[in-house]
Amino acid sequence: NIFSLVERFTFRPSPSEPTLLRLPPEIQYWAGVIMRNACRKDESRGGIRQCASMTCGRWEQFPREFAKCRRCRKAKYCGKECQSRAWAEGHRFWCNQREE
Repeated sequence: NIFSLVERFTFRPSPSEPTLLRLPPEIQYWAGVIMRNACRKDESRGGIRQCASMTCGRWEQFPREFAKCRRCRKAKYCGKECQSRAWAEGHRFWCNQREE
């Protein structure tokens, strides 16, 4: 599972934390692309998605069973526990607010 590794490269430190390692923007961008693409539907399996928590791996039984992240609306989680775990493990670093 490479996604937990890739998530580490999506980290964008706050300007208030100047001592943290800053990754080149190109690495942050492409790591974010990989993470967003990991949340796409698997059309070969009937349009279902896998839980976006990298430690879970559960698949939907039917399309739209899982709830989407309310912020980015990309990641889908099988439950609140997986969503909280994913946020702590790195989802917060690539999650972007979607404009309406």
